[in-house]
Amino acid sequence: MKIAQVLIITLIMTLIFSVGFCDQTKVIVTMKKVSLWSEPSFDGEAIDILRKGDELIVKATSGGWIYVKKKIKGSMLYHKGWVAQKWVSKRTNHDSIENVASLDLKQKAIVILEQASFRAAPNFNSRVTAHLWIGEQLLAHRSDGEFLYVTRINAETPMPNGWVAKAAVDLANSVWVNKNPKISETDINKEIGRLKAIVCPIPASNWKKNLEIYKQLLALDPGNQQYKSKVKYYKNYPAIAKARKNIEAKKAKEKEAAHKKKLVAQEKKEAKRAKQKKIETEKAAQGYQLRIINWSWGLSSSGNYATAKGQVKNITDHKLKGIAALVTWSDGNGNMITYDQSMIEYTPLMPGQTSPFSIMERYNPMMKSARIEFKFMHGGRISTYK
Repeated sequence: MKIAQVLIITLIMTLIFSVGFCDQTKVIVTMKKVSLWSEPSFDGEAIDILRKGDELIVKATSGGWIYVKKKIKGSMLYHKGWVAQKWVSKRTNHDSIENVASLDLKQKAIVILEQASFRAAPNFNSRVTAHLWIGEQLLAHRSDGEFLYVTRINAETPMPNGWVAKAAVDLANSVWVNKNPKISETDINKEIGRLKAIVCPIPASNWKKNLEIYKQLLALDPGNQQYKSKVKYYKNYPAIAKARKNIEAKKAKEKEAAHKKKLVAQEKKEAKRAKQKKIETEKAAQGYQLRIINWSWGLSSSGNYATAKGQVKNITDHKLKGIAALVTWSDGNGNMITYDQSMIEYTPLMPGQTSPFSIMERYNPMMKSARIEFKFMHGGRISTYK
């Protein structure tokens, strides 16, 4: 019987110490406002707001977090969740909380390099467990050669202590701090100011560091909408960056396709121009002097006149003077109704030059077709092709 009682007592004590607290350990919140989380991580869901002086009953611990219950005002019910140990303090001298503050005395240190390594052992060959950033605060517990054994004060998530090279931190202006210091609103504002000064120059592309700092700021001021928006933004940053990259890649692809299409069009245009130039050269050799680029005829806007207009090009190697366009209108049987002529726009017409022309004649309802030819104003007909 005694053996059974001993085993039961041993089992109960094992369970109590495995969670780090007895069921009635009490703590109070030392920050102005902090969040009660659904899991022991800032990545969880904030399920309630805890305020300075709130009394909590501790149920268990996990790393740098404690699982607590808080009585709902005017009710026999409780809110249950996780809170970071650094934001609470012991309720009485008879209670104890493991890791609320790790040592009785510890020396404050500040990282002075842009980036330093947080190592598993006091040597440069040991595994790097995390990276420390300039301005980050540490608590040094002891030294071993060129290394310090430290705790990260403002880490994104609670993590084991580690080693950092002495050359990477500043101890000259550090102070000794007591276990479980009272955290005042002034201290909170100073910490918020310090974190904002650190995060300000960090580029958005370094989203992990931004997320870490804005989570710390949100923990200090849980109701701040800007910090909530920043945390949400940097949590989604990888997806946003990927989407932006895909959009930019699509635009670049479309731009490249448009450029290729433009080049093809230019090549076709050049090929057409070269082909036409070859024809013009051949026609000039056959005695032709002008090429009709285009022409057409129709009614004026008033409906009272027949108008003909177009363009003509000099394909010879010499200038041509006094060129007139002559248009003859016919009826449906090919019988001539009337004709008219007019000088082209440019005179003289230089080699390779194109000139517009236009002719207007009173409209006759019998007009069904028209033909055009060119002649020198004081001379004969000019050889023309279209």
